[in-house]
Amino acid sequence: MGYTTNFREWFANFTEQTGETPSQIVFGFSEWHDYRVEEWPEINDNRMWWWDEIPASVLDRRFDAGYGSTDSPNLCAWSKSFVLFSDDYDGSEELRWLPRHPVAHQPIRAGGGG
Repeated sequence: MGYTTNFREWFANFTEQTGETPSQIVFGFSEWHDYRVEEWPEINDNRMWWWDEIPASVLDRRFDAGYGSTDSPNLCAWSKSFVLFSDDYDGSEELRWLPRHPVAHQPIRAGGGG
């Protein structure tokens, strides 16, 4: 077990660093971890949620974000200036984001490549 976190903490960190809040979010599961679907029954349909519609039970549910298996659903979210997505490397999970529109920025390599 690594460290535990929740989506509320991930999004608070994003807001602290960018000054923005996501407006829409889509949660989903891949075939790699669809066995987790029953642990997240509120969000297993790949629908788009408005920020104020997301149940507190989803935002506050703790999950192990350390190395090992992936414990949280995949996510993609949008704010005014960024596209956010869940990322992992060997099961270590984090929230990453990129500019929503073409601008000069520091590119990243999803999946742990920096």
